[in-house]
Amino acid sequence: MSLEYIKRELEKENLIFSIHLIEKMISQNISLDQIIEVIYDGKINKKQADEKSNNKFTKYTLTKGDISVVVKDSETPFVITAYRRK
Repeated sequence: MSLEYIKRELEKENLIFSIHLIEKMISQNISLDQIIEVIYDGKINKKQADEKSNNKFTKYTLTKGDISVVVKDSETPFVITAYRRK
């Protein structure tokens, strides 16, 4: 799977958002629209194998402006967290 796969699933509204992500969105005043924008148009800062899945999936850290989003390309893409860069 890939970042392109994540974007296709996003178009179908087929993503899972972690509780941690929701908490970060609230505490750092990040909107759902901003999360979506970063996934679509953000720059890949980091790409790494996901150890929790025995390296079956890949985690991407994407950044646009001052917002970073971490998403995993699992069968249903999983948005792990988001934060504002300082």
